[in-house]
Amino acid sequence: MIILPICIQNSQYALVMVIRVLQGLVEGPAYSSINGVISAWSLKSEKSRMVTLTYAGCLGIVWSTLFMCTVKDSPSNNKNLSTAERSLFDSERCNTKKPSSQTVKGIPWKNILSSVPVSAIFVACFTRNWMISLVRTVVPQYMEDLFDLSIFEIGLLSSLSAICMALVTVTGGVMIDKLIKSGCVSTTVGRKIAQCSGYGIEGVCIFCLGYIQDIDAAMVMLCVGVGASGLAVSGFKSNSLDLSSTYVSIVTGITRMGITGATISTLLVSFLRSRTQVSLITTWREVFMVAGCLHIAGVIYYGIFASGERQPWGDGVPESNILDVINQPSDTDYKKFENDSENDNFVHKLASYEST
Repeated sequence: MIILPICIQNSQYALVMVIRVLQGLVEGPAYSSINGVISAWSLKSEKSRMVTLTYAGCLGIVWSTLFMCTVKDSPSNNKNLSTAERSLFDSERCNTKKPSSQTVKGIPWKNILSSVPVSAIFVACFTRNWMISLVRTVVPQYMEDLFDLSIFEIGLLSSLSAICMALVTVTGGVMIDKLIKSGCVSTTVGRKIAQCSGYGIEGVCIFCLGYIQDIDAAMVMLCVGVGASGLAVSGFKSNSLDLSSTYVSIVTGITRMGITGATISTLLVSFLRSRTQVSLITTWREVFMVAGCLHIAGVIYYGIFASGERQPWGDGVPESNILDVINQPSDTDYKKFENDSENDNFVHKLASYEST
């Protein structure tokens, strides 16, 4: 990000493309891996706020350095936890399996790819990336086309909606966690409330934006819509942690393929604006109508098919089943006797080796 502006100013477009590709390759695994860490470290009553604080934004270099130096795979690997903290994690955190060869070999790809709740997260991710691309890269062009604003004015006004979203993201995570912990709503209902209210409001606001020709009213709609979308971080972005603890990184990686929505959104706007026979007012109305309707459709799909419950495949193959397969006796006449302590000790040791 430090080198990129210099390349753009000097018209080094080939280098710009190389940097953007490298950014994608580096940032791509970040979402999946961080959700895996959150799954191991978050208490059941604090999942939403952990995710919202993570995605609310921070100083990348400083945070990355602290992360690499201090964060462990799980609480059990951290020697600095107090006895009280360990007890809290033992009583409330998710039962995340330690990665092993059996865990990797037993990834239930078919179950994950055919899971309806996973598809709900994917649809939410697709529509979200469609909208976020619109807000970040296209709305500034909309402000210039219809209101003839300067770059400084566009940057200042665009930052207002981002600030609103950051505030709602953090406070929304705490609110959803408290609702779920208090027992007022189930995890499923809590995720749907966050998702449907956040993106539902944003979808309506963006749809209405196409019919507004006053900059003040347009900014109100953007701040309300984009701000409300921060609540949905406690919805679909936290949802992967509910479905599985063992394979949360894989689920996150699959659903993050919805980022293709950003590419399609940008290409569609480019095509619509290239029509010289259509006025800019009509063009932007069409852009916002498509985005708003798509967002609302995604909200409806998520509201119907999403789930906050642990899926049957979420914990992988039980260790007992693995041992049953591994320890099949070669002698078909062999029968385990009751109180066979020698065999029990052997199986126990084998289980400990498999988990390392």
